[in-house]
Amino acid sequence: MTTEVLKETDVTLRIVKETDDEMQEERQREAWEKVYRARQNRSILKTELKGVERVQDTVVGVVFIDNMIKGIIPLEHSGCENEKQLKRLIGQEIYIKVIALDREDEQFAASITDAVEHLQNLTWERLEEGLKVEARIVDVYMKRMRLDIGAIPVMLPAEEVSHDWIDDLRDEFKPGEKIHVKIMELDKEEQKLSVSRKATLPSPWPDCVKRYVKGGIYPGTVVGKVEYGIFVNLEPGLNCLTPHTHPHIGDVKKGDKVFVKIKKIQPVAQRISGRIERAL
Repeated sequence: MTTEVLKETDVTLRIVKETDDEMQEERQREAWEKVYRARQNRSILKTELKGVERVQDTVVGVVFIDNMIKGIIPLEHSGCENEKQLKRLIGQEIYIKVIALDREDEQFAASITDAVEHLQNLTWERLEEGLKVEARIVDVYMKRMRLDIGAIPVMLPAEEVSHDWIDDLRDEFKPGEKIHVKIMELDKEEQKLSVSRKATLPSPWPDCVKRYVKGGIYPGTVVGKVEYGIFVNLEPGLNCLTPHTHPHIGDVKKGDKVFVKIKKIQPVAQRISGRIERAL
């Protein structure tokens, strides 16, 4: 056997490799402990659906605990009716319960439906009217959003999102974002729930009547156009509805600066109407 002269860099590389291997084993051990505890305590884990695979012609969702331990979610335990619905959850946060362990294949099986049912029961117990809670945006449509509040699905209409007129909610919000909402109506027996984000935001009413008067002309920004008129934002949360512009003014579009003459202020209904005098 020939004698090998080691350089200091060679020793360092070997030490680093050994240290990395030890760290990898420790991380894997801790991840398995988390899975074991979740199985034993029947606790709920929140994680991200990483993908969808086919295992022996069966569709499964895929998750990873601490990027170490693979979990599979059979379609029948996903809460989805088909593969297409399951794929829509990729990249989203989901709740799971560990239902089986497979150390031979170094993976576990999980259920979304078991976790959701458990978490929903806990959430219904804690909810109260008037309570402000955090909600996760699941889907965003033009005039409504689907929220998740402790695994309870809730629809939030555009009129309860903001005091401002929002032309298209998809321009302002994205799935996965967290928002605060207020519980407006609650029926635990029927498990019905309505919420409002607008109710958690400062309102310009009734103080705005001190800043705007009938007949006054004020600058604003066009924020939306509908078949029955144009919405012009005067200040955060305060929009004036005007008829479509007269030909001598010309067409205006979203984002244009205009001058608006106030025709009517309705503090109780929280409405202001007027007409566009001219574009800036």
